[in-house]
Amino acid sequence: MGPIEVPIIMISKKVVKRDTCKLILHKFRNKEYTEITNPIEGDENVVMPVDETLANNFKYKDKYGRTYWSMTPMDTTDFIYLLDKVFDKVPDHPDFEFVSYMQVIEYPMNTMCNQHKDTGDMYDTATAILVLDDDFEGGKFSVDDIVIDAKQGDLVMFNHSTTTYHGVSPVTKGVRTVLALWFQAQHSTPELSEEDIIDDKPKFDENSETNTYNALL
Repeated sequence: MGPIEVPIIMISKKVVKRDTCKLILHKFRNKEYTEITNPIEGDENVVMPVDETLANNFKYKDKYGRTYWSMTPMDTTDFIYLLDKVFDKVPDHPDFEFVSYMQVIEYPMNTMCNQHKDTGDMYDTATAILVLDDDFEGGKFSVDDIVIDAKQGDLVMFNHSTTTYHGVSPVTKGVRTVLALWFQAQHSTPELSEEDIIDDKPKFDENSETNTYNALL
């Protein structure tokens, strides 16, 4: 099947339990920081651990005070643990076929994320954001001209993430922490075999009032 051309945005409210969000936060906050190299010239968002053996699972703080815990599928412990908390909440939609990368991202007060398109991997097809904290103000997520005031346990999902502008407004009080997942699909990475892909999700219903919010951007 080829790519779905119609852009969509979905929000599932309170789809992940409060206790599960707390477990993820606990795991994130107890993860030790990793010594990293300077950002790659020309892209301040690209960093690597000094110890290359940690490249699939490392935590660091950027110059703005945001903290990132980055994981790839090559990590078979934390990646699978976190994936198990969210993956069955993602609809069976061609652009959300499998997770290629994930981060837990912490935004302290006065931090934000400028409007941007995801350019880290040309094969990305979609993004999902799970809000983990419940005591913050500001930090609203936006996709194009749609502003979403997502709270703890809410899962926001949209496709075409490499061509769609999205960002986070400044956090004005407290700390906002999210689990971010980036998706790819066979139609974007044709060299992958079916055996490489995990597929255990509920079916996508474009008419569902529960899973769909402003379906057409």
